[in-house]
Amino acid sequence: MTAAVIQGIPHVEGLVSFFLVRRLVVSTVSPGRSSSFSRFAVASGIAKDQSGVYPGGSRTVVVALHRGTGRWIVVAYGVRRVGCRSPQAFFGGRRASILRDLGIRCG
Repeated sequence: MTAAVIQGIPHVEGLVSFFLVRRLVVSTVSPGRSSSFSRFAVASGIAKDQSGVYPGGSRTVVVALHRGTGRWIVVAYGVRRVGCRSPQAFFGGRRASILRDLGIRCG
């Protein structure tokens, strides 16, 4: 999960970027059957890149466990309200419950 977070953060090719994971939470709410994912989690931490294109600071990363591959992948990245604009179908119709369980408030 941590490797997916680190690999999935935006960066400029050839320049170093990093994400220091401070907190990792896995949702206890399962997505609906229509979702391509079987589990969601959120990582909170500090991001920085050498290019200066992406401002450093606190970031939130939502990762999901893909049903088909069994791998964690980054599905949303940002400062706040991360994942709130993702379609309901993405979470199998349970976006609000999953994000609330992860500590993300969309309202």
